[in-house]
Amino acid sequence: MVSPYLPFPSAAHVQELRSLAVAPEARRRGAGRALLSAARDLAARRGARKLVLRVLGGNTGALALYRSAGYEVEGVLKGLFLLDGRPVDDVLMALDPTGRAG
Repeated sequence: MVSPYLPFPSAAHVQELRSLAVAPEARRRGAGRALLSAARDLAARRGARKLVLRVLGGNTGALALYRSAGYEVEGVLKGLFLLDGRPVDDVLMALDPTGRAG
């Protein structure tokens, strides 16, 4: 799901990728990469200059996938979540869906 990041006109150029999930049996077969590509294309068609997503810091597979697709870490909210009683970081990543350099 790709939607506006914030409900403000001054942030209308930013879209957010939310709720990306790949079934375990479909992993490592290109499904995640295809979903990321479709989200990027949709954001670009909507005129976005930035596409952001958030990922749990411990999700190393997702972090690697996002990095390989061009996303860069823009911020980390340390210990934002408590999962099984342990703090887990919330990592904000972003890219320019049009492919323009920063």
